Amino acid sequence: MELMAEEPEPRRTVDLSGLAEETARAVELLVSQLRSAQRPPHEPKQEGRFGSFPSYEAWSKALREWAESHKPVDTEVDYSRESIYPDRT
Repeated sequence: MELMAEEPEPRRTVDLSGLAEETARAVELLVSQLRSAQRPPHEPKQEGRFGSFPSYEAWSKALREWAESHKPVDTEVDYSRESIYPDRT
């Protein structure tokens, strides 16, 4: 019986030209997460304390970039007990 070697999948590319830099980074992060999700179950995960990030600094930087990519909401919210439970005053 002869074992056949698996051929590697052809490398694919995605054209991100014309997209904003933060959008391109978000696509790259999504692809990375999808690859991690498709890892065969017998293969150990490479995740540590900070998920797929190698360090706290890398995780923190990615989180800040993600947060800064969202526009702030210009509304005020009243979280006081009186506004949440108006019948209990």
